[in-house]
Amino acid sequence: LVLSRRTVRAAKFTWLAVNVCMASICFAVIQLFAISNRLRNVTETSISCRSKAFIVNMATCHIMYSHCIASICRLLSIRLPQKSIFKSARWLLSSIATSWIIGILIALPYLFLDGFACTSGNGASFLKIYTSLSTILVPIVIVALCNIFIFRHVRQSSRRIHSIGG
Repeated sequence: LVLSRRTVRAAKFTWLAVNVCMASICFAVIQLFAISNRLRNVTETSISCRSKAFIVNMATCHIMYSHCIASICRLLSIRLPQKSIFKSARWLLSSIATSWIIGILIALPYLFLDGFACTSGNGASFLKIYTSLSTILVPIVIVALCNIFIFRHVRQSSRRIHSIGG
């Protein structure tokens, strides 16, 4: 719906916001499906609990890494404004695709080890640490560093402008 309007399609950085929204919608649908299965007391096997954990973690990674990609794209377009590649549709679409691929790859251990969705819990301690780092800590650090670099660049630019004009 958002991309149906030509003016919104022309503002390519809006695509990054749409990507975050799509990841959030994907996460919400998956959570609703998981909750409805739990309320209906659907029996689970080791394979189904692993696939459920994979899908839930993948959706969470999609949200977190879509924010990372948006921050990285914003940083590169601000720090390197003369490079038109960082403003191109190809760059943005490949960045968005990369965030979805990263989300899938990071969630892969949940297909092979019993995590939070399984009762047996083999590999649970590894997955707790792995999830904390890959799904929470790394994306937060990436977004924070990008925003710090953007803030510093904008602040230095405004100081240069004020010193020239003052």
